[in-house]
Amino acid sequence: MADVRFLILCGPPSLDPSTAGFPPAEPREPVDVVGERTGTRRTMLRRRPDTTGELTTATGWWFAWRLMASNNRRLACGVTSFPARSGAVDAIARLRTALGSLEPHVLTDPRNGSWGWLAEADGLPVAAGPHWYERERDCRNGFGRFTEAVGKAQVAEGGIILRDHHSSVAAVVHVKEPRRWAD
Repeated sequence: MADVRFLILCGPPSLDPSTAGFPPAEPREPVDVVGERTGTRRTMLRRRPDTTGELTTATGWWFAWRLMASNNRRLACGVTSFPARSGAVDAIARLRTALGSLEPHVLTDPRNGSWGWLAEADGLPVAAGPHWYERERDCRNGFGRFTEAVGKAQVAEGGIILRDHHSSVAAVVHVKEPRRWAD
């Protein structure tokens, strides 16, 4: 598998990591960031120069990982979130170390009969299938593709910032060619 990669996801404080599928590794208090001038709720992400190039964040941001194939399909995702990017990168390193001892658990959804997988290391969940499968065979093959890709994947630089579509913060939209779609 060429060009498989781990993407680091960055979630704003307004987006609960549990609803995005990444419950926190450690319980945290909810955080609201309020704008100084307008009093509206907003989130911030800053890149500060330092020796490691580490992405540093305003309070409340969370990070998680997702394993992507070369065709941009999801192969797996982490099962927890971290308060810093380095936590997600460390979780990837632990996953690679425990790759030989991963225990796959095949799950079924009794409502519709679909199949999913969860990988555990030392009794703790470390990765999950990105979606449900129609057949058990496809589910097991998905786990096989995941284990094959983990050793070859590189951690992508930077991160993907997730948006909270339910936030009360108004989005800024730049319209190109506004009259083109008017009719």
